[in-house]
Amino acid sequence: MTTRSGGTPHGCRSAPPATLSTADDALLLDLAVKIDSKGLAAPAVLWLESLRPVSFLGSQLMHFLNPFVRMLYDSDTFERLARILEDREHLERLLCHIECVAAERQSDRQEDGS
Repeated sequence: MTTRSGGTPHGCRSAPPATLSTADDALLLDLAVKIDSKGLAAPAVLWLESLRPVSFLGSQLMHFLNPFVRMLYDSDTFERLARILEDREHLERLLCHIECVAAERQSDRQEDGS
């Protein structure tokens, strides 16, 4: 995927919330790119939007599942993501990244087709 800047996709162009570190914002952008690369941007946005009212409970469920995830994967990133998503502003930022990355991909497709 190319971008207007010629680098990696950059998702939301607005500044991240003050409570979100640059490294955590980069993790959310990386997750958004992976979601979009699998063709799951629309279902992910729909699912995340529907879970917005209970996002804190979802992050707590992620903390609960962490010991089980540890058996299969390196759980540091999973635990970090659970901590990030405890804040609804951060969930909104993830949604913004997914939508922006998907829009950039769509724009790139249209440019390639013309």
